[in-house]
Amino acid sequence: AAVLSSPVPAADDTARLVYADWLDERGELKSLYLRLLCDLARMPAGEILASAAHDEMLALTPIVDPDWQQAAGRRFE
Repeated sequence: AAVLSSPVPAADDTARLVYADWLDERGELKSLYLRLLCDLARMPAGEILASAAHDEMLALTPIVDPDWQQAAGRRFE
């Protein structure tokens, strides 16, 4: 969780993807959620809604803890 609140530049997803690897090793769905956030952030705005990543994100949204989602979303503020 510290990775999500650390002062890592928004454009540098390396730390976030390492955290996603760590979550994945523990069988956490949050890993996929975090990877999708990073993928969506790199997409041109006009392609996001038609992407498979967007559809996967919508499916994960009700499953992943909302407080964690909010912390993960700070990457884009």
